[in-house]
Amino acid sequence: MLEPKFTNRLKNGTDVTVQTINSCDEKCIANEFSKLSDQSKYMRFFSSINKLSPSQLKYLTDIDNVNHVLITISKLGEDDQSGMGLGRYIRLKEQHHIAELAITVADRYQHQGVGTLLLELLIEHAKGNSIEVLQGYVLKSNMPMLKLFELHHFKHSGTEDGLPKYELHLER
Repeated sequence: MLEPKFTNRLKNGTDVTVQTINSCDEKCIANEFSKLSDQSKYMRFFSSINKLSPSQLKYLTDIDNVNHVLITISKLGEDDQSGMGLGRYIRLKEQHHIAELAITVADRYQHQGVGTLLLELLIEHAKGNSIEVLQGYVLKSNMPMLKLFELHHFKHSGTEDGLPKYELHLER
């Protein structure tokens, strides 16, 4: 299990604060969402949306750190609620050994190792919570995420609702 708050270093040498607790409330999530480009919003939510609804905000911040996990990354020494990126997984209710993951990286921090660190931490955390399979949906045009999945040995496992699904079977 990961510590609630610790420091780490990105591959580019940037020191960051990592938190596995929900330090980002609904206002914080809405603020960070508003900073994303239209393309980043589309890549993450698979549709063009300008703002998150109250029910989406509640869902995204209802964290228990076991079934619904949120990991945030911010620059070391900066406000914890000024994020570089966040990753989450949510355990499926019907299949408790599977969790769906999602990663969002702020536009100005993309291609700096934030997504890689988030994915690696999500994998580690999921193993500690007895998750056997992590799955994620990625648009075919989201080449950075597809490359990240490939580097971490995710396998294409089909298509759901027109979206390619990838899975990683976790070793204990």
